[in-house]
Amino acid sequence: MKKYHLISRREALKRASLILGVSIPVSQVGGVLSAFASDESSYKVKFFETNEFILLTDIIDQIIPKTDTAGAIDVGVHRFVDMMLNEWASKETQKYYRKGIQGISGYARLKYKLSFSTILRALNAVFQSCHA
Repeated sequence: MKKYHLISRREALKRASLILGVSIPVSQVGGVLSAFASDESSYKVKFFETNEFILLTDIIDQIIPKTDTAGAIDVGVHRFVDMMLNEWASKETQKYYRKGIQGISGYARLKYKLSFSTILRALNAVFQSCHA
């Protein structure tokens, strides 16, 4: 059986940036990400296709959801990932991420005949009704 360790949101963001090959001092994570927290409707997706970006946003929201503190979407992590993949990632890394997003989407459609985002919303609704 796997043993899981809880980590802080700050540590999660730091680890996420390392996955993309970016080193950000912990003291500056909030400042860097706050630059990406703006009006959602004005953001122009740079790397992903629109449907892929929606899926990325849903996944990121599941990893660090909004609670009594801001979640990953509130501080623009999804935009940060999109920008980093577009402007800084190698072609190989870009392919890897695109293939991963497409794999998640394809599996959900093949197995459940639904989009991954629809499945997440249904699971969240069930979870919320159990904890109401």
